[in-house]
Amino acid sequence: VLAALTQTLGEQLLRYKGVVAEAGNPNKVVFQGVQMIYGGDEIGPWGDEQPISRMVFIGRELPEATIRGLI
Repeated sequence: VLAALTQTLGEQLLRYKGVVAEAGNPNKVVFQGVQMIYGGDEIGPWGDEQPISRMVFIGRELPEATIRGLI
């Protein structure tokens, strides 16, 4: 998903980061990136927290509908 997002909006994305709840994965996955360069790591189990994905995108004239359609 991030690959499609960065290919589509790479020049418009200044910075992005978040925590992702992956199906079947008991661990939190964090990611961050700048334009078309990004990375991520597992940081441990969710524990008592409800797994939920949260993402923040900072950029120029980002099309919200396109981003929501890709994620």
